[in-house]
Amino acid sequence: MSLSASIPTPAKNPGVPLPVLPSRPTKDWIDLARELSAEWRQTAVQRERKGRLPVAELRQLRETGLVNLLIPKRFGGLGATFGEAARVVVELSKGDPGLGALLAFHLYASSVPRLYDPEGGAERIERASAENRWLWGNAHQPSRVKDFTAAPLPNGSFVLNGRKEWSTGFSLADVSTVLARRTDRNELLWALVPPTREGLLFHDDWDHLGLRLAETQTIDFDHVEVKPHEVIPSTLGEPVLGFPPLYVALTSLFWGANHIGAALGALEQAREYTLSTTRARRGSGSDSAAKDPYILADYGDFWIQLEAAQALLEKTAAGIQDAFDRRGSVSVREVGEVGVRASALRAFATQAGLDVTSRIYDVTGARATANRHGFDRYWRDIRTLSLHNPVIYLVKGVGDYALNGVVGGTGSFL
Repeated sequence: MSLSASIPTPAKNPGVPLPVLPSRPTKDWIDLARELSAEWRQTAVQRERKGRLPVAELRQLRETGLVNLLIPKRFGGLGATFGEAARVVVELSKGDPGLGALLAFHLYASSVPRLYDPEGGAERIERASAENRWLWGNAHQPSRVKDFTAAPLPNGSFVLNGRKEWSTGFSLADVSTVLARRTDRNELLWALVPPTREGLLFHDDWDHLGLRLAETQTIDFDHVEVKPHEVIPSTLGEPVLGFPPLYVALTSLFWGANHIGAALGALEQAREYTLSTTRARRGSGSDSAAKDPYILADYGDFWIQLEAAQALLEKTAAGIQDAFDRRGSVSVREVGEVGVRASALRAFATQAGLDVTSRIYDVTGARATANRHGFDRYWRDIRTLSLHNPVIYLVKGVGDYALNGVVGGTGSFL
């Protein structure tokens, strides 16, 4: 059986045939993302208020082919660089940071097979994903992986048992990456699992500050089968004990892009509101908010922070791309240094994003707190995501490199 045939279309993403993809030059990807972002911004507040899952919006990502961004052209994908993909995440996150986050999850989850196969590029999986325009979710959190098991069967299949908490986008995706501890040896198993596979129980228990429509939830796996061709192989020549090289750097790149995009979206919406609605403050000496010296200073501060964040994003993406292009020969030290720079991006983007999105009300005024405007959603999504990797630990790791030349690694989860 082919990999494509074994992955049915999930119930929340009805199997209506997708249109034929147009041939798009590189410059159109960003324009396309901007168009979708502008559309999503108009409905984001109401979608969240009504609890409407983004099924239609995720179908748009598949219809436009943006889910195929990082798949090489030779395998049927768009062949984008990491920098181009990060820019798409920025643009989409301006309109809806939650949807931008789902694409970020997709981009780094779908990179796992190619990171484990530097020679062949995971051709079999890449072609199936490109052909079917899969949206990827994830259930590969390393926490409690010792209690989440994969038992081998004589035919090459595995049986998964255990609980995965904080799994994002699994029920909305076509496939999701799953990380489990093998019961036959001291090693991990990476696999692809569709959300319709028998034995999955979705708890729908996410009730948190942000990412309210990203379908993060607890999932129980009760004797869930992984077929032989759904196992993600590794050609690295060493036991699989953690994340593949460059994976952590990629997560930091795309989370940084998400936070920057959310802050830029908040800034754009605030600018429109300040120019159209905010009143001049008493004592400002100005007849309009647009001339208030303190409002101008705040906007200047916001702009400087986000310009710096975008420059750091581009530099970080270029470094990851260079290491990825040399992945057959890049050294462990070089991978570690790329990871340090990606951590610096994530820390700076988090700090700038939280600062800008929390101070938006200083330049918009009291009436901007009306829930219909939804200014708070940008901060809520960044705050929720940023707590997965606290800034203080990211900065500590960067400091250890800056002072002592120490680079960290993912280490073993076993």
